[in-house]
Amino acid sequence: MLTDRFLVDDFTVVSAQEQQVDWFAHALSGELRPLAVAAAPTTIVPGDKDAYQHLSDATARAVDGDTRWDFLADPANPQAPILRLRLAGAGPEQLIATTGIGYRVDQRVPCLIRRRTAANTRFTAVYDLSGSGDAVRGVRASASPKRVIVTTAAGDWDLILGDEGVTCTPPPTP
Repeated sequence: MLTDRFLVDDFTVVSAQEQQVDWFAHALSGELRPLAVAAAPTTIVPGDKDAYQHLSDATARAVDGDTRWDFLADPANPQAPILRLRLAGAGPEQLIATTGIGYRVDQRVPCLIRRRTAANTRFTAVYDLSGSGDAVRGVRASASPKRVIVTTAAGDWDLILGDEGVTCTPPPTP
């Protein structure tokens, strides 16, 4: 779901067997920075085939819960726009910050990989499109019904995700 202030990305994977499942985010930006992620990073090689060989300078953090990440347009300029991601935690996962390919093979951009080992899993992320990172204050996801609640300054947006589409209840207007 897309509004003028945020984008909700809810992605479900269903498989017959347990396997590595990766969710990617990348943006044309200068740097990817974690916010309030307690786990210390360790160096990792995310993979060596199927395009993973194009990733470099990867670090991983083990997390279990909600996290926030900023794609910084210009890390040296605190007034430059940011793209903030709020990730709803769904159990243990590995978050990998790396550098990958942008729109051209010679263009390098920061990437974030959410990695889980599972047969079935769901990734919920909300992109704050305000440029300042302050439009979205929180995100919660639940399984039954399949729901995402996005907290903003105006109140909660309640999204119910069904086979027929999304039912959205915005916060009441003042």
